[in-house]
Amino acid sequence: MTRIIFLAAFIFALPLLCRSGWVIVEHTWQAGSDEIFESTLIIQDNRIKSIDDEQILIFDLDQWLLTYVSPLKKGYWTGAPHEYLEFLKEFTLKMLEEELASATRYEKPALQALYDDLKMDLELGNDAVKFIGELPVEIVMTEQADMVAGYRANRYLVYSDGTRVEEVWLTFDVDLGREYDYGEFRAFIDEMSWGSMFADYRSSSEYIHFMKSGLPMRTVEEDQFGSVVVTEVVMVDNRQIPQSDFYPPEGYRSMGLDELAAGIDW
Repeated sequence: MTRIIFLAAFIFALPLLCRSGWVIVEHTWQAGSDEIFESTLIIQDNRIKSIDDEQILIFDLDQWLLTYVSPLKKGYWTGAPHEYLEFLKEFTLKMLEEELASATRYEKPALQALYDDLKMDLELGNDAVKFIGELPVEIVMTEQADMVAGYRANRYLVYSDGTRVEEVWLTFDVDLGREYDYGEFRAFIDEMSWGSMFADYRSSSEYIHFMKSGLPMRTVEEDQFGSVVVTEVVMVDNRQIPQSDFYPPEGYRSMGLDELAAGIDW
């Protein structure tokens, strides 16, 4: 969003001049592993850019557009979140159908079960997203606190439908609310979600209200295989972000999602 500041109204524009975005660097690892996965979040003017070694995702909440960038292919795709979801469904089912056709009799039962689960999720669609989002969520503050990347963070336990699902160390000293709406972001993610595959307790009103109060500096949860995964913020920088940061890199070309996905080992 371009801001036009008139010299005659300089005193009124001063708060806008001081406003700046956020750069957040996170490290993620499995408990007991030395391998660290680094990612960066850039947030400003209701846009979120997520960067890692394999992909870049740019969420424009005002335009309600997703830009998927592939450094490997030097290309990008821009479209609505529901268009991304439709491609994901078709691509995943087609890939599994091809694997089923060439699977041995030992591999086929597990692949068929996965295929059937995905098909069921596909049929449930938004009903599954809505159901999971309405499960009761309880967030309990503990007496523990820690310093993470220079910020004091309080420890909370998150329960969904009575089951503990996450441990969150939250700081109130980083206010992201002026730069983006977490509730809108979750609605965007839900529109990209394939049934219950990606929808979860994070879309509940309780969790959204919780996240709007600060920044999670450390989270501890289990992945789909039961392994404990830790994500921790290692750097927070509050500064003005160039508008160009929210566009695909220079020299990248527009591609279809099928072209971007071709040859990738999923």
